[in-house]
Amino acid sequence: MIYFVIALFYTVFMPFLVEARNPRRAIDKTSPLIIVSSTDSFLEKTWASRKSSYLSTKSCYSLRNNFLRLKPIKHGFDQEFFDKNYLPQGVITFRDKTGIVSSEILSNYAAELVEEIKVGQRHFTHFQILKDKDFNYDTLSGLIVLKYKEYPFVIKISIEHPHTIVEPFSKSIQATGIFVVGGNLRHLSNFTRITNLQRIKQMLSYNPFYLQFIDFPRKWYWKPKESYNLKIDWVWNGNTETIFLPSIYATVSDFIHTEEQQPQNELNKLSMKVTRDVGFLIDPHEGNILIEKGTRKYVILDTEDFRLMTGLNANMNATKYVGWYIELVNNALGSLYLRTKKERIQQATRI
Repeated sequence: MIYFVIALFYTVFMPFLVEARNPRRAIDKTSPLIIVSSTDSFLEKTWASRKSSYLSTKSCYSLRNNFLRLKPIKHGFDQEFFDKNYLPQGVITFRDKTGIVSSEILSNYAAELVEEIKVGQRHFTHFQILKDKDFNYDTLSGLIVLKYKEYPFVIKISIEHPHTIVEPFSKSIQATGIFVVGGNLRHLSNFTRITNLQRIKQMLSYNPFYLQFIDFPRKWYWKPKESYNLKIDWVWNGNTETIFLPSIYATVSDFIHTEEQQPQNELNKLSMKVTRDVGFLIDPHEGNILIEKGTRKYVILDTEDFRLMTGLNANMNATKYVGWYIELVNNALGSLYLRTKKERIQQATRI
């Protein structure tokens, strides 16, 4: 089924990713526009790779696109919430109680990782790559997921700069799909892992089964001390709204040791049931719920806000994976082909 979705993406979505605009045609001012700049031009310059579109003569970069939506940009990042859920100072106990580590060590290793990424390395001193398909090594931007080699923790680092965040089609198919379907810039999705986690926990707390058998990794935010913010000006129909958010940040979470035998059919059914019970706030994809070694609990790994990522404005009716894929495809086709100009404007500006 996933290959069908990928094939559909290339045959249906790709024509929309190529700008083919008549240069004499007047600019549609109802199309959302973002203008992105840096709060520290010197630091920004140090991240400019030779293969990126960075220009020392430019102080800001822009993206005008009908897929852009204000809601994920405005509600993706909350500074107060970020600070309250920051990696705690002091000693952190491993999830399985077999050891401890100072948060200072985790932070220092993460800072070294950022510096290694900055100079173009693809193998890292203290980390093993788990997933890097959403990261563009040429422009040093995107999302990269790694595990600490010495400690049972995972870090998911998001990196964007003014000249890269305005290029939503320069990373993976998934990142492109998130933008096309949900109007969401991939950099913002990582923020939602913790806000959505807390919401999901609250929604599942009514059910004794969930309380006893469902669990989640602990998650915290982190960012390097030497970093800058992105200043994003959202411009539409003569109005401007300004949002600031970190150019580099991460979520740090427990690494989950799993049982060797994972009854996938059973887990898929449970994943879909939990997803339905939380109104499709999480992605029910295969592998998102695993049985933890030792505790035998069902652990939900990925808690990104699925509705915000995919632009869902209403609940879904799917009870099985086939129906879920079909609804997602229909929603995507509706966004591409079936929106009136009025509906497009409403979706873009709805908060």
